Amino acid sequence: MHLHDGENDIVPIENITKVCHDYRMHYSDHFHKVCIASELNEFTDAFRIIYSWLFSLKLLEPKFMDKDSIFCRLFTSIHFRLKYIAAPHYEERKRHLETLEKDGVPKAYIREYAEQQLNVIKQFKLEQKPIRHSFSTDEIIDAARCFGELSNGISVRSRYQRFRAVCMSWFSFMEVITGKDKSYPGSNYVDMFCEWHLTSKGSSVGATVHICQELDRFFAYINSKSVTINLLTAACIDGYIETYQSACFARKTVASKVSILRTFLRYLYNRSIIKTDMSSYLISPRIYTCEILSVSPNENDLNRISHFYDGNTPSAIRNKAILLLLRACLNFPEIMLDRLYRPVFIRHIVSVMLLTTTENILESNSQNCVGQNSEQALNNPLFIH
Repeated sequence: MHLHDGENDIVPIENITKVCHDYRMHYSDHFHKVCIASELNEFTDAFRIIYSWLFSLKLLEPKFMDKDSIFCRLFTSIHFRLKYIAAPHYEERKRHLETLEKDGVPKAYIREYAEQQLNVIKQFKLEQKPIRHSFSTDEIIDAARCFGELSNGISVRSRYQRFRAVCMSWFSFMEVITGKDKSYPGSNYVDMFCEWHLTSKGSSVGATVHICQELDRFFAYINSKSVTINLLTAACIDGYIETYQSACFARKTVASKVSILRTFLRYLYNRSIIKTDMSSYLISPRIYTCEILSVSPNENDLNRISHFYDGNTPSAIRNKAILLLLRACLNFPEIMLDRLYRPVFIRHIVSVMLLTTTENILESNSQNCVGQNSEQALNNPLFIH
């Protein structure tokens, strides 16, 4: 390793790797029948011994001598630790991970962030250049999609989401994310809302990007209809929601899109940007209209939506049970159906039904008509269902 007696001798980590590689080749030349696993063990043992010796002599680079580094706390194995320390952009990665640790992020997630940081460097080809270039959200999303397609046993969607989340978090921490050029009418409202959602609501960077994309799509639709945000109508909103319905989006997806739009319109109304609170027209998506129960449902309302819950999934079985319970409520005028959407509604139903049934049975016993009223009790919808 060409060491001298001077105090300023610093051994690069590449030199240690080269020496250990030469030792491995020398070892394999003397023992031709040695297996690959044994060669790797010899390389590992030699590397560990040389590294520990140079570490005790303080002849390594400062970043390898830092015992308080977050990489030393995250990884106990020397080889895993050196993998992340020797990778490019050590200081930038280290500051971001230390910030996550101060924010209380679990170590398992921080390790995943450290791994994804290396993937980000590789995907953007940042090995030999500093991170001074600003990246747009579109560039990050495109890189995440390319990374997601390199599936290795993990779902494409999962790889895409992890890469995008870490890249957004890291680049925003380094302040190298720039917004794309928006020239459409209303883009300033989108920027204001996303900034408010990120700072005041505490949303993640990934969620804020998703909100921005959805509002971009909304403004593209209303601009195609030659409608401004100040002249927005209920018919225009319904037409926008129907674009999702015609594209066969799932119910939860549509509900998520509508929730974003509802919050955005209420934000504009509260700040007097629009004169009418258009969020009141977005109580629920149009595709949910046929499933909405009135405040006081009747038999026809229950029959109308019962065919939506004929599946065997846990949610379908739960909803079917609630419908049967509501149908049983129709025979109990004491139950206040205006409490339908309150959390204590089911408790209220059961208590009233049990109380009414108990009173009927006690009354029938007092009149010596136990058999007849017992049959009526068994025919009660509560017991049938």
